[in-house]
Amino acid sequence: MNVSVQPTEGDDWSQIVVAFTDLTERRRLEQSLRRANEMLQRVNSDLEQFAYAAAHDLREPLRTIALYTQLLQKLQPEKLGPAAHTALTYILQNAVRMETLVGDLLTFAQTIEPHDLTRLPLVDPHAIAGDVLTSIAGTIEQAGARVAVSRDLPAVAVQAGHLRQLFQNLIANAIKYRSPDRIPEVGVTGTERDRHAVFCVSDNGMGISPEYHNRIFGIFKRLHSTEIQGNGIGLALCKKIVEQYGGRIWVESKVDAGSKFYFTIPASLL
Repeated sequence: MNVSVQPTEGDDWSQIVVAFTDLTERRRLEQSLRRANEMLQRVNSDLEQFAYAAAHDLREPLRTIALYTQLLQKLQPEKLGPAAHTALTYILQNAVRMETLVGDLLTFAQTIEPHDLTRLPLVDPHAIAGDVLTSIAGTIEQAGARVAVSRDLPAVAVQAGHLRQLFQNLIANAIKYRSPDRIPEVGVTGTERDRHAVFCVSDNGMGISPEYHNRIFGIFKRLHSTEIQGNGIGLALCKKIVEQYGGRIWVESKVDAGSKFYFTIPASLL
């Protein structure tokens, strides 16, 4: 309990105001909040460890399935009828797809929070985006896409690998979900606004209906089923990375009107 004694107006000490402030309830609430946060951190850590272990342990049997399916296809193929060949092809395709999915889940689980964000060195987003374009040059060429990266991207204090993952996922998605009626055009821009570095990856692709703008950032959430290859992890990974730095990610888009994906890094890390 906190007690304060103050004179009344005019410094007349013949009248004394005694104020009692009960801090017990406030301290109890603070302790409850601290315990809840500690429990949440433990739960998140347990979930990440479970996802990592599950993904790691699943990859080996999937590789075995793919290997023996390939062996069956090669051993005396003349004894296998068309139906058997078709079945083995489906098994192999789905085993490979599942292994890729598990690998992406492993990547998601391994993206852990940096220990001290204040000590990270500044990185050059333009250089990192350039590296990304080099790594996906084949995809860009195959799609006939045009990708422009601004030279005025603000330097940010983040792990270079995290920024690379952000650019690679967003640029690759912009090309993947292109419109069949026009040449894909992708832009990467950035500015400093309201004490944040704000990056934008824009495209002229298929676009996204407003009711799905939040849903697409959930893990395994996909809008196009198997029509377009993908595992529904890329944007969830982007969201996880951005939120580790205290930023946010969102999309502005309409169907058949392209998309603009924004993400921010707080200025305190610039």
